[in-house]
Amino acid sequence: GYPYAILSLLMGVYLRLEPIWIERVQELGAADAGRYAASYRITDAFFQFSALFSVILLPLAAKWQYRKAASARLFWAGLALLGGLAWVVFLACGFRGQWLAMLLYGAEGQYLGDLFLLHGFALVPLALSLVSGTLATASGKVKALVWISLGTLLVQIGANVLFQRFWGIEGAAAAFALGQ
Repeated sequence: GYPYAILSLLMGVYLRLEPIWIERVQELGAADAGRYAASYRITDAFFQFSALFSVILLPLAAKWQYRKAASARLFWAGLALLGGLAWVVFLACGFRGQWLAMLLYGAEGQYLGDLFLLHGFALVPLALSLVSGTLATASGKVKALVWISLGTLLVQIGANVLFQRFWGIEGAAAAFALGQ
């Protein structure tokens, strides 16, 4: 579990630093970075919950890894729980994103509905990657997981640079969804 713990830590650090990176490196300005950070909070909260869920799932997966049938059941049960929550939050962001933003941020939230939807697209793949990563770690396939995560990080950074140039802060949210 040690490599997975380090990988989870690095993912968490990147997710925390992304809004700052958008403001400082991409120079979109404090107002746009603030909009991005506000819309990102639901995604960040979901990631924190998902990371905790995957850390709790890891000992179960390690214990059951030698029984293939049990591992498959554990994977589908974990994915159903976390994926189900991801779908609920995604649909809330998609169909009621404007209302949700206004509920959370008052009048300032009226410009966040589209960003909530773009961030919502990332939740289901994020849940899938965390559950899959947990089970891959339990079965000892950490090297492949690290390479996939590194590739994903590079894709997301490249998409951030490219998408933000053309679409601004909406491009940053789309790049995050693509990276997931």
